[in-house]
Amino acid sequence: MHPAFKENPCNICHGTDTKVIYPATLPEDLSLEITKRFAPADHAKGNDQIVQCNVCGLAYANPRMKQEYIWQGYSEAVDTKYATQAEERINTFKRTLRLIQRYVPAKGTLIDIGCAAGFFLKVAKDADWNVKGIEPNKGLAEFGRATYGVDIQSKNFLDSGLAQESFDVVTFWDVLEHVSDPSAYIRESYRLLKPHGFIFLNFPDFGSRLARWSGQKWWFLSPVHIYYFNRSTIKKLLEQQGFTVKKIQMHWQTLALGYLFERFADYNKTISKIGVFLCNMLRIDKLPIRYYAGQALVIAQK
Repeated sequence: MHPAFKENPCNICHGTDTKVIYPATLPEDLSLEITKRFAPADHAKGNDQIVQCNVCGLAYANPRMKQEYIWQGYSEAVDTKYATQAEERINTFKRTLRLIQRYVPAKGTLIDIGCAAGFFLKVAKDADWNVKGIEPNKGLAEFGRATYGVDIQSKNFLDSGLAQESFDVVTFWDVLEHVSDPSAYIRESYRLLKPHGFIFLNFPDFGSRLARWSGQKWWFLSPVHIYYFNRSTIKKLLEQQGFTVKKIQMHWQTLALGYLFERFADYNKTISKIGVFLCNMLRIDKLPIRYYAGQALVIAQK
């Protein structure tokens, strides 16, 4: 095994009894540039070996890169695509914030972990929340600070030095599957939340029908994803750290039709080219499309 990679136990039960679900399609060495592996929306295609714990059912990449390489990849990667869908991502977050405010109507303090370019922070700030973000990617963090005037720190969430019980809400949008130690992130979230505070997160649902039907061609099998939760394993993870899971539901997002056809090139280049051509010809490339791609949203309370 290359020295940049290591074997890891299950993050929930800490066992090592696993079975291989999907073999690696990416090199298990440094021949692929690290920043190309870990660009948030512009990353390389493929997956590391995916295994599943025979005790608790958690699926994850194993072996995988050591934490220092992952952090370097995320912090230094240059993403050319994520911010191009600002308007559509903001529309998704507007709906999400309305959901949050049904549980936390008082509009208090909120921290978004892995906040990328700060789109959700902008939405929450505009709705009179007191917001803060943590984002390892320096370029995206600077974009959010400069464009939306939101407080984004480029540091490790686990070493943030934030005060205990200082937030009403913690959010993770498309983040928990990326981190090396989800249990530690959930544990730190519990520490930061005020009594009865809420955590909201979404994740690619490895147990969804779309994931099962797609097999190794599932669009969420990716070098940037370390963990592949289903509804059972995400519930175990949260409850293990003291949370009560209130609800798990399908998660819908909005992106431009032309962008969706562009991204479809990874799965069928012919359909992608035809779709992009028709979108441009008919001038509907920026048409916002609300879609479900096999993700779930979790609401849990301290």
